[in-house]
Amino acid sequence: MGHPMVWWAGWQGCPMTGLSAGSWQVYNISEMFTALAIAKKWLDAHFPGSEIEETYTFPGYYTIHFTTPDGDMQMISVSGYNGAVMFHWWHGHHISDIKISN
Repeated sequence: MGHPMVWWAGWQGCPMTGLSAGSWQVYNISEMFTALAIAKKWLDAHFPGSEIEETYTFPGYYTIHFTTPDGDMQMISVSGYNGAVMFHWWHGHHISDIKISN
């Protein structure tokens, strides 16, 4: 099982989040506003001044797009199982959106 699969399964010692076993709070997040509150708290600590722009619900987690004070778009996900936050560092900087219409 790779890191993302282990993380979403609620493994209690995921090195990707920097948290060790026993340091996570257990959540069962069924409401988006709970995930947004967790995301906002994490953003305030790690990206002060950032604003949440969009939220997407997926099975077991929420993905949140946010803008930093310098205008860069970034992403985090909040686990619906344990409330842990994962920063999507692998996407790099947002360049632009592509709109496709029929």
